[in-house]
This record gives sequence, C-alpha cells and structure tokens, in this order.
Amino acid sequence: MMDKRGIRQIELAEKAGITRGMVSSYLSGRHTPNDESLRLIAASLNCDPLWLAGYDGIDEDEDKEFMTMFRSLSAEDKKTVTKILQYLTDANKKDDR
Repeated sequence: MMDKRGIRQIELAEKAGITRGMVSSYLSGRHTPNDESLRLIAASLNCDPLWLAGYDGIDEDEDKEFMTMFRSLSAEDKKTVTKILQYLTDANKKDDR
C-alpha cells in the first residue's frame, strides 16, 4: 500500500506518529503492530486496517467509491442493489461449478 500511495517509510512514520524503526519492524515481520498503531498506519495510508492486518478489508479505491455511493442510497435502493449483487454472486457460483 505504501508503494501504491507513493509513501516512504519515513513519511509513513511521521504521518502515523510512530518511529521509522517500528515501521521497518512491521514491514519486515519482526513485530506486529498493536491495534492503535494499526489504526494510525491505516489512516495514514487511507486504507482499511483489516486489510493491513491480513483480513479481507476494503483496500481499493473502487471499493471505497462503491461503498460511498451505496451508503448514499435510499433504503429501498439499497435493497434493490443488494438483490442484484446476490443474483450476480449466485450466478458466478454456478459458473464456477
């Protein structure tokens, strides 16, 4: 994500308020950031902390844009979009068989 955002270790450290040594330790896998550090790093990189922790969080700009648009819909429109997504998901599962 640092490469994608064009951020170097020293810049990330400054933005997140942690030391460059800790950033290096996290990147090398010598240490794992605690929840607060993970939150600060994610905020500095404008990405989902769950994604940084290795879970399936939102990390792509397109996903964030979709979620922003989805959240702006009325309740009825959200139901319609959800039904469409369910239909497409089910169709893809059938294609994978």
